Amino acid sequence: MFRVIIADDEKKVCQLIRMLVDWDKYGMEVVATAGDGMEVLDRIKEYRPHLIISDIRMPGLNGLEMIEKAREVEKELEFIIISGHRNFEYAQTAIKFGVNDYILKPVNREELQVTLSRMRDKLQARVDSQITSRQIVTDLAANKGRLRNSFSSMLFKNLVEKQKLKIETVNSEFNYNFKEGVFQVVCLKFYHVKAAEREIYPALEGKAREWFYRLFHELTYDYACSFQNNILFGLINYRKENQLTVKRNLKAFVNEVISQDVILNLVEVTVGLGNAVSDMEQAEESLKKALYAIQQRIIPGSLKVLEYEQKDSRPFTESREFGDFNRRMISSIEKLELEQVRKEIDGLRRILLEYPGITGHEILQMTKEVLNIYLLTLKENNILISGGEKLLPEFNENADDCVSIQELFGLLKKTLEDSMKQVLEDKKQASIRPIRIAKQYIESNFKNSVTLEEVSSQVGFNTSYFSTIFKKETGFTFLEYVTMLRMNECKRLLRETDKSIASICEEIGYSDMKHFAKCFKKYTGLKPNEFRKLYA
Repeated sequence: MFRVIIADDEKKVCQLIRMLVDWDKYGMEVVATAGDGMEVLDRIKEYRPHLIISDIRMPGLNGLEMIEKAREVEKELEFIIISGHRNFEYAQTAIKFGVNDYILKPVNREELQVTLSRMRDKLQARVDSQITSRQIVTDLAANKGRLRNSFSSMLFKNLVEKQKLKIETVNSEFNYNFKEGVFQVVCLKFYHVKAAEREIYPALEGKAREWFYRLFHELTYDYACSFQNNILFGLINYRKENQLTVKRNLKAFVNEVISQDVILNLVEVTVGLGNAVSDMEQAEESLKKALYAIQQRIIPGSLKVLEYEQKDSRPFTESREFGDFNRRMISSIEKLELEQVRKEIDGLRRILLEYPGITGHEILQMTKEVLNIYLLTLKENNILISGGEKLLPEFNENADDCVSIQELFGLLKKTLEDSMKQVLEDKKQASIRPIRIAKQYIESNFKNSVTLEEVSSQVGFNTSYFSTIFKKETGFTFLEYVTMLRMNECKRLLRETDKSIASICEEIGYSDMKHFAKCFKKYTGLKPNEFRKLYA
C-alpha cells in the first residue's frame, strides 16, 4: 500500500478529502493528517509516506517551503497540491519544484479520482523500476559470483593452463582483485563426513566458506575458494609482510573456532598449508604441497595446521625392514594364512612408527602399497577374488578419510581380513563344487551300474583324488553313498508299491538277488519281506 498524508489548515477539508474516495481501490492508505507545514514535516519523518496531498498555503510553513524541506527528508516524495483560483501562480511555482499534479478548490470527487489514478500509476512504475534495478544489480552480482566460482573450481582441478594464470587475465576475465604479492594454497579437509548426521553435509560447505571469509577477507587482496570432495581449497593473495599473521590466524582458528563449533563436533578437520609463492603460475606447486601436508595428519591426528616439510631421510620402501616385511607378507598371502597376515600388519605399524623421519604421507602410501601387494600376490597365484576390482579404490577412498595411524591400520586389517575370508570361502565352495556335481550325477544314475571311474571322469578328477575328497566332504565312501541311495529307494518301493522284491532288486541296480538281500539286511537289520510286513 502507498502511504498518504493529507495536509490543510482546515480540518473539514482534510476529512472531506479522506471521505471522498475509496483509497483501497488505488492501493493507498491515509496514514495521517496535518494542519500546518511543520506538522507535515513531523508526520513525514514518522510515517515515511509516498504521497502528500497539501494545501498550497498553510500557517507555519507555506506549501512551497514545506515541499522544499520535505524533499530533503524524502527525495522521492510525490505531491498533489490543492489550490484556490487566486493562488494559481503558487501552483505554477510548485510545478517548477517538480510537483506535477494539482487540484483546484473546491475539491471535486471525479477530479480527485483521476489524479489519484494517475499518481498510483506513477508510484507503481517507480516501484517496478526499482525492482528491475535491484534485479539487474542482483543478476550482475550473481554473474560475477559465477565467474569467480568457475575459475576457482577449474583452478583446483588443474584445468587452468599456466599461461592463463596471469593476474591481469584472471582479474579481467573472472572478476578478481589479485595483486602482486604472495600466493598460497590453504586446504581445510573434513573427515568422517559420511558418518555424521545427514543434515550436516549440506551445511558444511556454507560453514566452511564462512570460516574462510572470517580468516582472510581482511588479510588478503583477494582469494579464490572451492569446495570439492570434502575439502575447501583456497588460494589466498596477500602482502608478504602478512605471512606470519596468516599462520597465526590459522592456528588460532583451529584452536578457538573449530574446537568450539557445533557442526565440527560431528566431523574432524585438518588444515594443510602449501608453500608461499610469488607468482600465481606456481599455484599448482603450492596446491600439491598443501595436499601433501594434509596427509601428515596420520601421525599427529586432526585439528592441526600442517605445513609442507622437505624430507631428507631415506624412504621406507628402500629400507631392509620393508624388504623383509614384503617377503613375509607375500608368503602369508600365498598360503592364505589369515592369522599370520594379521600379525604382519601389526608388526608393520610398529616398524613404521619407529622408523627415523617417517612421514604421514609415507604411512598412508604404505597401507595402499600393502593392499597392492595382496592383490598382486593373489593374481600371480591364480587365486580369484570376487569384487577384487573395487577393493583398492574403496580402500583408497576410506583411507583418505582416516585421521590417525590407529584408524588407518584398523581399516587395512579389516579390509584384508574381510577379503581373505571371502577368498577362503570361495576356495572352499570351489573345492566342494565337484562333489556337488558328483552327488547330483550319482542321484540321477544310482539305479544303473554306476562306477567310481565313471563319476570321477564326470568331474575331471582321477579316482584316487576324487575318492579322498568325496569321503572328506560327504562322510561316505563312494560305495557307501551309492548303497545308501539304493537302500532308501528300496524302502520307499517296499512301503508304497506291490512290486515284487525281485523286480525292486533289479530296479534299484542290483543284478544278484542274494547280494541285494544281504546288503538290505545289513543296512536295515531286516530282510526285505520282513520290512514290507512291518512298514507297508
